[in-house]
Amino acid sequence: MKKTLISLAMFATVNVNAQQALFEVKSFNSPIALKIHQKSQVVLSSTQFSVTQKTLTLSIPIDGKQVEFSKQTASISNSGNIVWLGETQKGGRATLIQAGSGVTGTVKLENRLFKIRPIENNNHSITEIDEINAPKEHHEGFNGSVKNSIQELSANSLLNPVQNTIATVASADIKLLVVYTAAAKSKVADINSLIDLAVVETNTGYANSAINAQVSVVHKAQVTYTEASNSSTDLTRLAATNDGYMDEVHTLRDQYGADVVVLVNDVNGYCGQADAIGANASSAFVIVDYDCATGYYSFGHEIGHLQGARHNPENDPTTTPYDYGHGYQDPQSRWRTVMAYNCTSGCTRINYWSNPDKSYAGDVMGTNSDSNNARVLNLTSNAMANFRSGPVTPPEVIVLENNQNIVVSADKGSEKFYSFNVPSGASNISVSTSGGTGDADLYVKLGEKASSSIYDCRSRENDNTEHCALTQSGEYSIMVSAYAAYSNMNLIGSYTLGGSTLPITVTKTDLSGEKDVWQFFSVDVPVDAKNISVTLSGGTGDADMYLRKGSKPTASLYDCRPWKNGNSEACNETITNADTWHVGLKGYAAYTGVKLEIIVK
Repeated sequence: MKKTLISLAMFATVNVNAQQALFEVKSFNSPIALKIHQKSQVVLSSTQFSVTQKTLTLSIPIDGKQVEFSKQTASISNSGNIVWLGETQKGGRATLIQAGSGVTGTVKLENRLFKIRPIENNNHSITEIDEINAPKEHHEGFNGSVKNSIQELSANSLLNPVQNTIATVASADIKLLVVYTAAAKSKVADINSLIDLAVVETNTGYANSAINAQVSVVHKAQVTYTEASNSSTDLTRLAATNDGYMDEVHTLRDQYGADVVVLVNDVNGYCGQADAIGANASSAFVIVDYDCATGYYSFGHEIGHLQGARHNPENDPTTTPYDYGHGYQDPQSRWRTVMAYNCTSGCTRINYWSNPDKSYAGDVMGTNSDSNNARVLNLTSNAMANFRSGPVTPPEVIVLENNQNIVVSADKGSEKFYSFNVPSGASNISVSTSGGTGDADLYVKLGEKASSSIYDCRSRENDNTEHCALTQSGEYSIMVSAYAAYSNMNLIGSYTLGGSTLPITVTKTDLSGEKDVWQFFSVDVPVDAKNISVTLSGGTGDADMYLRKGSKPTASLYDCRPWKNGNSEACNETITNADTWHVGLKGYAAYTGVKLEIIVK
């Protein structure tokens, strides 16, 4: 075996009701291995838990003690996840996203930052982040006044607020297209929950700071792109049209009427970059590192640059586009606002924008002359929210994989859409819902969008127990309609593969990849298959192979992982039912000329 690992303790828990502590340590089990990507992370514990909209209190174990959070708000995101915000009596805050994969969230407690992430076996890790040693905000040499580093527009050409002394009256809704790379997706447990968390944190920061704006996601998508060695190159390629890199982004932006495009990727040691300080429609592009996007608030930070906000004046004395448009840091109390760089002594970043009319722990949070980001964002957000008027945003469509269970929640009257592709030769095809509370209705249509009047199957029971048995292959549209509000309902599409000629052989040659970047392959296994073998061989460098049934493997979720030095690796697994098996290759080091062979017998 190779590679140094950090052990992660696992704890068993018991089921409790909404007003009891959801973390009750009952026994200590054998440790498992977890590979940590950032040196500033220290794993504290791992636990099993969930939240609902009705959860009133939640206890989270920190430093061996149960810290209780009381619900402030609970809502449902556009993607159907539960958003739960809680606070302690001493002002600690928890922001949690509950999805089918588990809970993704951040906790701020006495200037300490913790991240909660789902891991295997329905457990969760709680990780403390050392913000002093967090990645740098921007690449070396970054300076907002340097034209080739970041485009800076004059006050006359940026955003053009009608007046520069008063805030907009109506709340501005800045529409986001959020795209992400395969590398970013592979390094988080649930990329959709991470994006939801980033949006919630950004809007919370606006509300904390009296900023009359919000951001909302009109569409999410994965792009086919491998990160360059320089983050500026990634940003240039994102913003450029017809250059052969991520060109689909511009089509999606027009299709969904997005004002701003955000790329979540692996930014190679830096937290992000914006294409302009004070953007127009053609420069409203940012990149954000997946690990800085939440908790460290880089998602909102980079969008703030587009809105005309600059760093704290100690690190960025430039006075355009607004002389008062800087972030704020308090070295004595050791905190800083969203746009501020770190203090020499080390300051935690709080989810507030500089504002001289606001205070934090008794200290003023800005100055009228230099540090009033809130004023800048109130001036510019309305114009940014009109970069793209666009069509009416179509509902987001989520792709279902065979036998994949998705946990869904929604308010009364809402409609959620899914697609489910059934391959030729499949049998026992069905779509069903079950569990949870409330009342959802199910509509399924082959070949066109399902609706309350267009369907091949409609199931309308008095609860969430709905079922559609189907007979044809092809792409199905699924609509789940909330007759009444529902919560924690299971949605699953399934089919059985059979009738294939065995053996099945899939061969891929001359494969290459960069360090830490994933690529995936899959094979549909029929019901009469007994064995799957996968071999990796040849070439140079070091690729790691992962094999998993039913879903794409991750660094912590797999059925087989040889983890050898070099490219000579093999997996051999017994097949018990029809399913789709996925093979992932991840570069432990860059590799080239590798052969992959999958044989199903």
